[in-house]
Amino acid sequence: MIRAADTKAGVLITLLLFLGASTIPLGRDVVPRLRWAVGDGAIVSGVYLLSYVVFAAGFIWALIEVYNVVGPRGATHYIAPKAGHDLIYYDHVILHKDSTEYYETVSRASATLILRNLTDQVFQLANICKAKMDGLHRAKRPVTFAFFAWVSNTILGFWIMRWK
Repeated sequence: MIRAADTKAGVLITLLLFLGASTIPLGRDVVPRLRWAVGDGAIVSGVYLLSYVVFAAGFIWALIEVYNVVGPRGATHYIAPKAGHDLIYYDHVILHKDSTEYYETVSRASATLILRNLTDQVFQLANICKAKMDGLHRAKRPVTFAFFAWVSNTILGFWIMRWK
């Protein structure tokens, strides 16, 4: 589930980059053609600029939310890991000088300690999964805003490009 959440976030980033890459060049061609005289396209020009601003805001907001999905995470309930007691998280493993020492430590651990470490890791992974899924749910709104702003921006931009 964690990998799937990261993959979905990657797809959202790709979509946002595509939308941004097509909006910016069109805007460069459209902005010089905007008209501000009442009755001569001022409303369309205003709506075009508004859609551009909404797209930019949605784009930035969505990127922030997507970063919250793919951003690095660490253990949240270990204050200071202890060699020989905390065994599974990567910070715990590297407390040992080599794989032989780590193997010996794990082989001496009681079943209760191994179960404690295992349940700690399952709990930690569940929290990571929840944080990523919550981030994907939060990203849905800004991506939707950005997409609909892109649609209106593109339609209006091509219409404005036809003005003489």
